[in-house]
Amino acid sequence: MAAPGPGEYFSVGSHVSCLTCLGQRLHGEVVAFDYQSKMLTLKCASSTSLNVSKLANRARTEKEDKLSQAYAISAGVSVEGQQLFQTIHKTIKDCKWQEKNIIVMDDVVISPPYQVEKLQRQRGQCCKSCTQNS
Repeated sequence: MAAPGPGEYFSVGSHVSCLTCLGQRLHGEVVAFDYQSKMLTLKCASSTSLNVSKLANRARTEKEDKLSQAYAISAGVSVEGQQLFQTIHKTIKDCKWQEKNIIVMDDVVISPPYQVEKLQRQRGQCCKSCTQNS
């Protein structure tokens, strides 16, 4: 096949309308065209809008989660404690570290070695699901 002559290909900067093999109509400015591969690159207006605030919230949440993990590691929290924190945090987001203690909903404290007997209310009362050791 011979190389195309002038005007037989897409000029960079020209505006075109194309119908894809999936039946989608695209309108845009030609950014590049490679005759050999028959590759056309268009600059098109976005058909979907990004929710920037949702993306920012997700990035912030991910950053907080990673910082929480880093804190736990640097504080010397056991692997079991880190796993328990992650398991609780999946269902109860209001979960944070206070030194090596896990604080859930600013009310429940779980201390190392992270057993049921170590569950306490923030004000020192034992939780209903654990037994009081005298």
